[in-house]
Amino acid sequence: MRKKLGEIIPGDIYDVASRNIKKYRKAAGLSSEELAERVGISPEYLRRIEAPKYKGGFSIQVVYDISIALGVPIKMLFENEKEHR
Repeated sequence: MRKKLGEIIPGDIYDVASRNIKKYRKAAGLSSEELAERVGISPEYLRRIEAPKYKGGFSIQVVYDISIALGVPIKMLFENEKEHR
């Protein structure tokens, strides 16, 4: 069965969000400590969220709070760059 446009293989959604969170954090010129403080989570938890292949999971509330702190629409944290190539 072919993958549909926009469809992400289960488990990959965390990888996509992790990469985008780190990308937008760096684009905003924020350290992981600064973003973690704005979001109200520990810097260690943010580093785990941004780590490649982190499968511990994180809540949609945390992703929403990160998007607000970064000033980006939440949907941008789930966009897969590979689809735009």
